[in-house]
Amino acid sequence: MGLLLGALRQKLNLQRQNLFELYYDLNYRRYKVGGYHVFTIYDPKEREIQAISYRDRIVQHVLCDYLLSSLLNNHLIDANCACRVRKGSAYAIKLLHKFMTHHFKKNGHSGYFIKLDIKNIFPVSTMLF
Repeated sequence: MGLLLGALRQKLNLQRQNLFELYYDLNYRRYKVGGYHVFTIYDPKEREIQAISYRDRIVQHVLCDYLLSSLLNNHLIDANCACRVRKGSAYAIKLLHKFMTHHFKKNGHSGYFIKLDIKNIFPVSTMLF
C-alpha cells in the first residue's frame, strides 16, 4: 500500500509541476503548440487520427470553455450541440428525436434522412498558433 501511495503522490506532484509550467508558458507568452500524435484505427473502417497532446488539449478546453463559448453561444443555433455546456450526446439525441417526430407528423413516411461520412474532411495540417 505504501508503494502505491508513493507512486500516486509522485504522479500528482508531476501533474502539478506540468500545470505550473503550462501556466508560466501561457502567462509569459512562451506557449507553443506541440505536434500531433498520428495513429491509425481500423474500426469500423481505416482512419488516420491526428491527436493533440494532453498539454495542448488543456489549453484548447480552457479557450473553448472560458473564451469562445461566451463569445459564440448567443450566435449559434440550438441544434449545434458540439462542445457546448448542457448540450451533450443525450441532449442531441432528444433533439434529433424531436426533429424526426415533427417530420413524420408533418410528412408521414415520405422524405429522407441522410448520414454522411465525408472522406478527408479533417486532414488539414495547418496550425492556428
